[in-house]
Amino acid sequence: DLDFVGEDVVLVAPSADLSLSRVLPRLAALVAEVGSPTGHCAILAREFAVPCLLGVRGALTTLRDGQVVTVDAHRARVFDGEHPVPARPRRRAAEHDAEAQALDVLRRAAELVVPLRLTDPTSKAFAPRSCRSLHDVTRYVHEKVFAVMFRFGEVVEGDRENAVKLNAPLPFQVLVYDLGGGLHRDGGAPEISAEQVAAAPMRAFLDGLLDPRINWRKPRPVSTSGFLSVVGENMIGPPAEAQDLGKTSFAVVSDRYLNFSTKAGYHFSMVDCYCGRSLNKNYIHFRFAGGGASVGRRSRRVRFIDKVLTAMEFTTRARGDVLTGQLRKRPAEELRRRLTQLGHLTMVTRQLDMLMDTDQSPEFFAEAFLADRLEVF
Repeated sequence: DLDFVGEDVVLVAPSADLSLSRVLPRLAALVAEVGSPTGHCAILAREFAVPCLLGVRGALTTLRDGQVVTVDAHRARVFDGEHPVPARPRRRAAEHDAEAQALDVLRRAAELVVPLRLTDPTSKAFAPRSCRSLHDVTRYVHEKVFAVMFRFGEVVEGDRENAVKLNAPLPFQVLVYDLGGGLHRDGGAPEISAEQVAAAPMRAFLDGLLDPRINWRKPRPVSTSGFLSVVGENMIGPPAEAQDLGKTSFAVVSDRYLNFSTKAGYHFSMVDCYCGRSLNKNYIHFRFAGGGASVGRRSRRVRFIDKVLTAMEFTTRARGDVLTGQLRKRPAEELRRRLTQLGHLTMVTRQLDMLMDTDQSPEFFAEAFLADRLEVF
């Protein structure tokens, strides 16, 4: 919990996430299992003169809470116990004076560039009027760009001329838009098969959607109370057509990019992913919202998804029946594995809120999913 990080401690984290920026100034050092020396967090660590080691796999299990360690970032080593760190060679006075003058100029310029105040996208203060540095501006623009990407499927929905239909055994129709290098098409054929998808992230996601262990054709064994909660919601809520039920799902693809918007039943989910060779560019963004059952059941389903995504090392935010998750700066092969799991998740969450009878339901289904027992669903 970052609120309880003390002064002069070595912080060990699963990834070098931007959220760590608010505690960086008081750290003795930062060690993270995932991250890049050219990433945002590493740049901030250098600005704050905090020793920082990134990409240290196994750090969370090897280092113990309360253990005294010495981090030597110059030699990229973490030593057990307290050890003297070799002093750097002294510079000549002339070199020191020239460096001091340059640093003074940089320090004054940095006040307009480096400070980051916009750290919480859910805060009311996360607005243009709060931007006081270039860092604030880029952070604000970055977050708003991703908010637009969450609704990308709605943007392309009106364009049917450039879409091809995916011919695959799914409980919803999928139209695919190719931005370049995403499909192997036979001329102007209006349909493609799953085998004609060239986009690496889309292929991985389809592996999960089309997993034969998920038999979506069989009737869902919903509880009576779960069914009645859906009936009740429909009687007091807007009609099905007003909720976009049964509408087409959309996939926008390129060789390394995927934006998949799914409208399955009463809920909406979206996967947005870039999966390439550059670690700093790679990400998966996920969003889930809605449902047909009562508010309590929908919230339980979100808790189930939250538990699954957290176990998959996503950073999540949940409010009511809406959940968003992010996974950044991971190797392409890891992102492809996560996309297959998200394909599984997309299929098993269908009408799952109707099965959420008790507060223990999220834990039960999360354990089954993470154990790869898809037949439970």
